[in-house]
Amino acid sequence: MIDPVVCIDCSLCVDECPAGAIFAEEDVPPEYEKYLALNEELSQLWPVINAKADAPADADEWASVKEKFNYLQTS
Repeated sequence: MIDPVVCIDCSLCVDECPAGAIFAEEDVPPEYEKYLALNEELSQLWPVINAKADAPADADEWASVKEKFNYLQTS
């Protein structure tokens, strides 16, 4: 999640995301626009990631999964 209030629109995170899951605001594909409000909400609840960590062991398996919304757990 990226806090839209704190984000300075530098786009550095776009290139750093290994899954290609981050887009500049003007480049968000139409099918992902439904996640913008969810991103704003969850960015206030979830901790800030400020250091690089190893990817989860199953990251490659999830990279090609579409419609991950059904798997989202917010608590």
